[in-house]
Amino acid sequence: MADPTASRHAPEVFRSGVDLRIVFVILLGTVGALAAVMAAPSTNAGLGKDAAIVIAAAVAALVLGLFWWTYRSTAYTLHDDTLDVRCGGLHWRVACRDITRVEYTNSVRSAPALSLRRLRVCYGESGGLVISPRDREAFIEALRRRVPGVGVGPSDS
Repeated sequence: MADPTASRHAPEVFRSGVDLRIVFVILLGTVGALAAVMAAPSTNAGLGKDAAIVIAAAVAALVLGLFWWTYRSTAYTLHDDTLDVRCGGLHWRVACRDITRVEYTNSVRSAPALSLRRLRVCYGESGGLVISPRDREAFIEALRRRVPGVGVGPSDS
């Protein structure tokens, strides 16, 4: 009798690539906003300057904390039958049988991707999810092992 687990694959986890341009924009915006509050002579909200600086520092810490959480949690896990995408508190699950095509893209649209070297995973009639695995070719090969007929090519957009 054939072993039903013989064709099963161990889950493979692919971390997101990280584009330093994205990190730079987040850090520059956060530090710039904090510096602007610190350099302002006074506030119009009736707060003292010290209170405004404390609030700005707390907001900056929150933004940096959210970025760190997103950085640490963004990953793409290929199981035998699903692709699980996690980014911060967000989670997507796509059935592998529904994946029809993978396209190379550098779209700047919001996505669970920390790099602009991206892949668009197309599924169903018109669904798609943009991701940025650090090693795109290894991700595509792992996907092909699970979905042998998946198309790979340049983006249509």
